[in-house]
Amino acid sequence: SSLIVAVFRDPLDWIEAMRLKPYHAPFHMQGFSTTPAAAAAGKKKNGEKEQPQQGEEKDIRPLSWQEFCTRPWTMPRRMEYEMKVTTTTRASHNRTMRQQCRYDFDSSEVIPCLYNPQSNLVPPNRVRGFEPIYEFSRRSSLLGQPPQTANNKGRWLVPPQQPFDSIFELRADKIVHMALELPLLLPNLGGYIAVRYEDILQHGMQPLAEWLSHALSPPTTTTGSSGSRPICARPNAQLAAAQPTLLHHRQAQMPQQYKEWITSHVHPRTERLLGYFV
Repeated sequence: SSLIVAVFRDPLDWIEAMRLKPYHAPFHMQGFSTTPAAAAAGKKKNGEKEQPQQGEEKDIRPLSWQEFCTRPWTMPRRMEYEMKVTTTTRASHNRTMRQQCRYDFDSSEVIPCLYNPQSNLVPPNRVRGFEPIYEFSRRSSLLGQPPQTANNKGRWLVPPQQPFDSIFELRADKIVHMALELPLLLPNLGGYIAVRYEDILQHGMQPLAEWLSHALSPPTTTTGSSGSRPICARPNAQLAAAQPTLLHHRQAQMPQQYKEWITSHVHPRTERLLGYFV
């Protein structure tokens, strides 16, 4: 059986962290500094050098928060090289044959399907974290429309791929998937817990370690004056201690208008699943 620990983060902190370091979303940054000297030079604002914010990668030139929050979560188009690759197709659940992509996606779920490291879109030393992987909105990927042509042998039509309108739509979809759907999809699931990153900073790792200990079976126990407890549930000084000073440390550097924009554009119903904006 499997255990799932799904970790979530406060939307203000998460959006800002993604703006400064947009993993697998190179079209949501200005680009990479081409030389170490350019990275060290920093950005200029109103004629003055702007220092990187805490946690910001020095070689990444982030978008303004206005542009980042409103840009559709996708690439401008499918890249030319992707149309030239030899396709490997599969059929499942009576779906139309589709191209097999990276990480077990198919071509109706992600753009680009494949990534050519020779494209120079991402520096070679940054491919691991920043090769483009833009998922399509699942609202347009639900199959069920009957085929309209007579010669398709009963296969479902591939629906048009639609990007997420913004990172806010992406976050809402991820919360629904990770908090509601994922626990129901895996067979033989031994346990599931949703953890907020802020709670780990506030209380340390011990509460999570205790849950993991009780979820694992059979637990090895020790007997003492306090009774029997799983070994992992005993206090452990080596576990990450609480770090409350790091709570929301990014928010102090965010303009008030930026924070208000995020608060007004997140999806409150999905955020409340995690205890945010309650």
